[in-house]
Amino acid sequence: METIGSLIAMARTFMDDCADESRKYLHNARDIVATKELFHLIHEMMMSINLTSDSLLILVEKNRVWDATILLRSVIEGTAKFCYLLTAPSPDEEEARIEEFQEILPQKEMGALEQCVAAMKQSGFYHGSSVKGDVCIDPLAKVINETKTKEGESSKNKEINKKWRFQELSKVLRNECHVWSGMADLWEYRYSMSNALVHKTDSGCGEISERADRNPEYRRISDLAHASSLLLANCMLFYTRFSILSNRIAGKDKTLASVIARNICLFEAAESVEQMFVEAYRKYEQQSSKQEELPCQE
Repeated sequence: METIGSLIAMARTFMDDCADESRKYLHNARDIVATKELFHLIHEMMMSINLTSDSLLILVEKNRVWDATILLRSVIEGTAKFCYLLTAPSPDEEEARIEEFQEILPQKEMGALEQCVAAMKQSGFYHGSSVKGDVCIDPLAKVINETKTKEGESSKNKEINKKWRFQELSKVLRNECHVWSGMADLWEYRYSMSNALVHKTDSGCGEISERADRNPEYRRISDLAHASSLLLANCMLFYTRFSILSNRIAGKDKTLASVIARNICLFEAAESVEQMFVEAYRKYEQQSSKQEELPCQE
């Protein structure tokens, strides 16, 4: 039987192989027609998303699958934005997308911080900018005021922010990005089901409690299946990012299919774990249902 450790090892090998396979295209990146700053921006995004992907692996390795599930949502959304920037149908559209990402989207983020900083200034923590310990609040407020949406920009910015919502991006990528479209249903499902409030809601706490009360053998298989599904999703998002980057540089379809062929053991292991879980689910859930149907004993 597979273990979380063996699945982690196979996932890391797969991700390393994706990076190695796409590296042979990178030296050609300077020779292609691209909007100014495109690859600088993509490099920074890749670093950020890959770090989150790596954190997800660490959490799964430590059996912290609930936290990993929440991180997966960030990886899915980051990958969608990454693909959207790299699959623009024209240079003009590419330039527009980069400008929206760098100039318009941060305005909403800064606007969301405005109330937080205003509340900090009203709290007992703040004693004025002359106090050494509070000086960080005023520069932050200044940056927010300079960056946030200005008067007259609200309507346009709302439309742009709506366009960059995950579900809207996924609709566009279904047509523009063949690597994304092949798994779009899965990504939209996983994004919607990765409840960001799982630690703070009654439903989240109840689900964790229900899992903890399961038969130990069932719980072990269930946890393994949860970990396996997270790792496989994380790997395929990693694969998607490097495939799209290779496509953009090489100027033709590059699916990195050879990576999947070389790492078929990962997919076979994930399928084996899924089958084990299905069998365990039928066995233990049916037993539970039968017990609930028994008449109460006086």
